[in-house]
Amino acid sequence: MTTDDQQQHTCAKSLRKSEDEKFKAFLPNIRLFLHKGNYNMSEWNHLSHFSNPFGFMGYNYDDVMDSVKLIPKPKEPLLLPKPDGDGCVRCAVVGTVEILSGSKKGVEIDGHDYVFR
Repeated sequence: MTTDDQQQHTCAKSLRKSEDEKFKAFLPNIRLFLHKGNYNMSEWNHLSHFSNPFGFMGYNYDDVMDSVKLIPKPKEPLLLPKPDGDGCVRCAVVGTVEILSGSKKGVEIDGHDYVFR
């Protein structure tokens, strides 16, 4: 799912401004939050082919819909902007606990606004 909402990006290290080829795959308008306002049979048909956490393969539509109906539409469909600071949102994508154990990266990871595991 994508959104047409556009955000101004002023961060010096924005992925949009990167010359690095690996960031060409970055899709800035991907919705992060599934909610009752954007879940329907079309979306189910798309997501039912992917295993959890990326989809609902093996799950029943009605069971998922009962849960999704409880999730309100967020005010911001993309990453929530920081209310203060330079306006940049800093994210860390990290592996499992086993990989990070003993790495002494906890403070560095916690310094990000969002941590995706």
